[in-house]
Amino acid sequence: MGAFSDSHDVYSTLGDFFEALLGDPVLGPKMQTLRSVLHVRYTNPPADLTLDLTRDPPVVVRGSVPERFDAWMEMEADVGNRFWLGRLNVAAAMARGQIKARGGVARLMRMVPMMKPAFGLYEGLLRERGRTDLLETP
Repeated sequence: MGAFSDSHDVYSTLGDFFEALLGDPVLGPKMQTLRSVLHVRYTNPPADLTLDLTRDPPVVVRGSVPERFDAWMEMEADVGNRFWLGRLNVAAAMARGQIKARGGVARLMRMVPMMKPAFGLYEGLLRERGRTDLLETP
C-alpha cells in the first residue's frame, strides 16, 4: 500500500495543496501565466485533479476529467508526493514510465523549475497537518 490511504486522502492532501499553490501570492500568479488546463490522474489510490488556469480566478476541480485539457499527466499518488517534496527527477520518471504525459509536455517541463519554491509550500502543508508520514517517503 502507498502512503495515501484512499482517494479522499489524495484529494484532501494534493487537492488542498493545489488550492494553496494557486492562492500563494508569488506562485499563484506564475501559474496563471500558463493559461492552461492541466489534468493529473493519480493511481494507487485513484484520484483526478484538474487545475484550470484559464479561469479568473483559477480553480482546482476534484474527481472529474475535463472535456478539454492542454496537458495530462498520470502517475501513482506516491510519485506525485515525491515530486512535490522535491525528490523526483521528472525527466527520469517520464523515461522510466512512472509519469505518463500527453498534450503540452514541453509546457509541463518548462513549469518544473518554476515549481521548486512550491516544494517548501507542500512540506509546510504536510507539517501543519501532522502528515509526517508523507515526509518520510524516499
